[in-house]
Amino acid sequence: MAHCIRYTSIALVLRLLSFGILFAQVHTGHKKSGNKVLLLLLDGMRWDLFGAEMPAMKKVQENGVRLDWVDTVFPTLSSPSMFSIATGLYPESHNIVHNKIFTTTEQVTFHWNEAFTDPKFAYWWDQPGVEPAWVTAVKQGLKAGSIAYPGGELPIHDTVPTKFVTNKINWTLKERIDTAMAYFEEDDFELVFLYWVDPDETLHNHGIDSPNMYQTLQEIDEGVRYLFEQISEGGLEDVLDVLITSDHGMTQCNERLVVQLYDDKIIDPQDVQFITGYGSMLQIEPQPGKLDKVMQDLQYNTPVFHAYKRDEMDKRFHYGGSKRNLQIIGIPDPGWGVTTDPNIKWGNANHGYDNKLMDMKSILFAQGTSIKKGYRARNMESVNIYPLICEILHLDPSPNNGSREHYQDMLALITPSTEEPAHPTHPTQPTQPIKMPTPPRECGTPQDHTLTVRTLSLVIMCLSISSLVLGVTTIYYCGRYGLCKNGLFSCCRDDEYRSHTGFISLANDIDLDDEDEV
Repeated sequence: MAHCIRYTSIALVLRLLSFGILFAQVHTGHKKSGNKVLLLLLDGMRWDLFGAEMPAMKKVQENGVRLDWVDTVFPTLSSPSMFSIATGLYPESHNIVHNKIFTTTEQVTFHWNEAFTDPKFAYWWDQPGVEPAWVTAVKQGLKAGSIAYPGGELPIHDTVPTKFVTNKINWTLKERIDTAMAYFEEDDFELVFLYWVDPDETLHNHGIDSPNMYQTLQEIDEGVRYLFEQISEGGLEDVLDVLITSDHGMTQCNERLVVQLYDDKIIDPQDVQFITGYGSMLQIEPQPGKLDKVMQDLQYNTPVFHAYKRDEMDKRFHYGGSKRNLQIIGIPDPGWGVTTDPNIKWGNANHGYDNKLMDMKSILFAQGTSIKKGYRARNMESVNIYPLICEILHLDPSPNNGSREHYQDMLALITPSTEEPAHPTHPTQPTQPIKMPTPPRECGTPQDHTLTVRTLSLVIMCLSISSLVLGVTTIYYCGRYGLCKNGLFSCCRDDEYRSHTGFISLANDIDLDDEDEV
């Protein structure tokens, strides 16, 4: 009888243990894949690397994948863009609509540094149905870290990263990389988000093509070289996938290109209840009953500032659906600044403009065991990075605006999915992907003109001769038919842009017989 009890007890214990294991698996809902992901975000790194030679970045491209560019979200400001990367959601869905925190009721604006770090602003990030990748990972039983990444130190759905480093730190890029490597090697983390402040900070202060810019880009490239050196020394090459991306690009500015909304009598201060934002993107809350008047004043009094009613904003922005926005959203032309402060000092370079502008596009380089080698991928939206991370780590993604079809060609092993991509179901948000229409052309000839290759060649020859006679050094080719001479690099849209110096070469764009239409 004693043996019977003993064996029964042992059987009961084993059954309870097996139930506990089963419960743990059900609770986490995840079986570890063995893969790890490091996302390195370089603030303000434009899609073309500003034309700089960066050997370490080139080596990542050779050993992995480089996208033509990343289509950033609007507004092309750091907080909204970085949270879209982390969540896979457009700003109208995740509700981080600006670098600043503002409310119309209190009529106050909090600085972005406070928004990143102060627990009293956790509500700004913690929204229903909004889940950054580190929260997804921790909730499903993985270890995740954040090193100065915006939102990564505040509780979201009562969850913070397993370890995090505050955004207030003043560490070098190498010190941050060393911390990330310790997370992977010593603590066996599966996911780390690492934020670096440059080249954004340098470009704001010194501008594009400055000696400071090239020095900063060289330091970043050295940091990338150091990162992969540490990955090799730590024996992580077979398990770690590295994604190097950015939140937005940059365009050159001029301190003389500033619209003073009050001093230039663009709008009447008495009609305005509250204005927030800066430079490249403003929001305005008119006084009750003054919405149409303020809109009319903005539209008729300045041609370089484009105002939209929040509820009528073009759907391609994926922005107007957030009720956090004020009633009027304004975007100046690239390079221009808009303000109400006559003492403001406009920066040497800036961002925040229309996300269709090529200067606002960012980068994605990827290397690792899950990634193809030596592959050049087409552009995709930044909201696809979140589901890409989830797939590599075998995580069940939260509803998002991404779609596997946009990133699957980057993966070393492609298993086409038959499932529909998850999309947010918030009542004010789009429930299906919206095909972005081509916006009105900012330069060039009308789109309905059709040119034969022979005719276009004649035009090109004439322009080339003109460039030599008149001293025109750069001609911009916008779209399939448009020509834009001496325009800003960023005047052309992403689906239209080609640039050439001295003359226009269409060798990469035309593969047709002479009489075929371009």
